[in-house]
Amino acid sequence: MVLKLAMLYKKGDVVSISPGFGDSELELAVIIQADWFNVGKPPTYMVCCFSSKVYPELDFRPIIKPDGKNNLSVTSQIMIDRVQTIKSDQISKRIGEIGKSNIKEINGCLKAILEL
Repeated sequence: MVLKLAMLYKKGDVVSISPGFGDSELELAVIIQADWFNVGKPPTYMVCCFSSKVYPELDFRPIIKPDGKNNLSVTSQIMIDRVQTIKSDQISKRIGEIGKSNIKEINGCLKAILEL
């Protein structure tokens, strides 16, 4: 018998998060940690927030255009240079997911910015 453990969120999921510190405004973020760490109910998630201010010269911040899968309302940039670890209960809900090509771009940007 093979046990299959569920994940609430997976790498590439677009989620709304409460930034904490008494701030009530929700932000959009993408889950960036590996799926093997997302099995069950992890206490924390590593995320990068989206910015609706797009700076094309910041080529280490992938630009994501809205589509039916990610459910973004505007073209946005993922702030790879601002990785955050948040508590699981700061995630309000899943909004959508970004595509595999965007995940590859995120991985490449993380490797470059962290010199891995």
